[in-house]
Amino acid sequence: MTQRKKFMLAVLIVLFFLLVIAALISPVFEIQEIQIVGNSQLSNEEIFELGEIDGVGRNIFTYPSSAVVSRLKSSNYIKSAKISKRLPSTLLITIEERRVRSYVPYMGSYLYIDIDGRVIDIQKETDASHPVVLGLKFDSFTLGEVLSVTNGYSLDYVVQISKLIDAYDLNDVVVKLDVSNPDDIHLYIDKIDVVFGNIDNAHTKIATLNEILKQLDSSEAGTLDISDTSNNPSFKLKT
Repeated sequence: MTQRKKFMLAVLIVLFFLLVIAALISPVFEIQEIQIVGNSQLSNEEIFELGEIDGVGRNIFTYPSSAVVSRLKSSNYIKSAKISKRLPSTLLITIEERRVRSYVPYMGSYLYIDIDGRVIDIQKETDASHPVVLGLKFDSFTLGEVLSVTNGYSLDYVVQISKLIDAYDLNDVVVKLDVSNPDDIHLYIDKIDVVFGNIDNAHTKIATLNEILKQLDSSEAGTLDISDTSNNPSFKLKT
């Protein structure tokens, strides 16, 4: 390499480091805005608290993204988190939540269960947006882990039915799911006892239920039998 080329290389290296230093100290790259997307159960304030997020005014290039992501993922409600840096001054935090899909009674409280059967919380109260599940047998649980039941098939059925209920947007309609007898599963909608039968043809049964509910007055007490997909559903008013 000639002296001229060596000199030019040295100049380029110096310029590079000067640009790096300028970027680290320039107010242009100070974080001015932090955006959070993907959250519905957790508020922005809760996410800020969980991640100990305090980035406004800090340099965007030195922001400790990995540490914040690690703190966020320690929450059972958060499945994944990602931080993107939008130059010159914006952080975008993308959250994928584990969403509550059912409640399981446990010693005067309720386990909050996600769509895969994972326990993500325990609280004294529930709201009306998801069904209460009856019939699961277990002695203990671990937050953040799939509920370990002795009648494993029942949890499998809960997971299958929960995914279908979610797919048809019936979470706030079905108030109770009873899998005590795997051959005689029951769903409860307001005053209606839905006889689901076994898990066979579950998708067809939920699709049928969804169509029936568009025409049926759920305030009427009665029994809706959709257990046999080879026959038409039947509804019997409670007398």
